[in-house]
Amino acid sequence: MGGETRTNVIEYHESLIEDYLSKKGSVCCKGSIEQYTAEQENIENAIKVAIKSEFKYGRKKHPHQYHIYDYVYENFKKNLLNVKEKIKVINNFDELLIIIENNSPSGAGELFCYDVALRIGHYLKKLPDKIYVHSGTRKGLEKLFNEKIKEKSLYQYELPEPFNLCDLADEQLEDFFCIYKENICGIKENISSIKCKPLPKIC
Repeated sequence: MGGETRTNVIEYHESLIEDYLSKKGSVCCKGSIEQYTAEQENIENAIKVAIKSEFKYGRKKHPHQYHIYDYVYENFKKNLLNVKEKIKVINNFDELLIIIENNSPSGAGELFCYDVALRIGHYLKKLPDKIYVHSGTRKGLEKLFNEKIKEKSLYQYELPEPFNLCDLADEQLEDFFCIYKENICGIKENISSIKCKPLPKIC
């Protein structure tokens, strides 16, 4: 890839980051489940809100959890309430995610576990210090690198420009690569054809 083309790709990806930040800061994205969980008065309520997957305003479920059966929510809630004392004293996000994965019921996949961990992490103020790779996020990163991503997590410094230097937090980068997976310009792709694709709606 030539220098000029490379510069164009970096500028294009910078525009995607700006689009993401502007949409995430809009009114329709207020009252996120992470924020709602963080507002709870105790760990029991935080667990319940995190698993219920409903936004603060209205009963709309998070799109990641649209197709999960009701009994999965109930089993997950019961399991995590049984280990709430362990959850309260975790030292970092990794520990939290391991506890949640080890106590997840059948039907709760890796994305649901991560989402629940992130929500409870906001309540406990224990957030990711790396980018966790799963489902949609993996697709976006594989497109960026033009190769399979087998790792379960990546550090921001391992990403190419502008992602290694941008101000997005690790949890935001995970979210970004999932949402914008079809808009990422890969190493071997023609930037003109990628730019023609519509940008995703976040809200």
